Amino acid sequence: MLKEKVEMRLLPRDAELALGVIGGLLGLIGTILYLQFNMVPGNEEIITDFLHGLLRIGACIIAFKAAYNVQYEAKHSAIIFVLSGLTLLTLVKATIPGGIVLLIVGIMCFLRK
Repeated sequence: MLKEKVEMRLLPRDAELALGVIGGLLGLIGTILYLQFNMVPGNEEIITDFLHGLLRIGACIIAFKAAYNVQYEAKHSAIIFVLSGLTLLTLVKATIPGGIVLLIVGIMCFLRK
């Protein structure tokens, strides 16, 4: 009996990869700018701003990881993109562009077969 080699064909998900990286970068740049302008000595909510910044940086790093895995696990990456996008959308106005891009990528991953 001959064993046939089954070739796993993957859809090219270059658009999701590129947009995931772009969304993560936009969120990361927005977070760094937000922290730079809010970390002044007279700010009374410096700890809260710093913790929110760390949360956004974590969401961006997780979005980068999802963009790397989008070729192999599209549905899991879509969930991560949507959650990271919502995290970037809700916290501050500086990270809204990155959040919008990540939400679009998440919807693209869900809808493409």
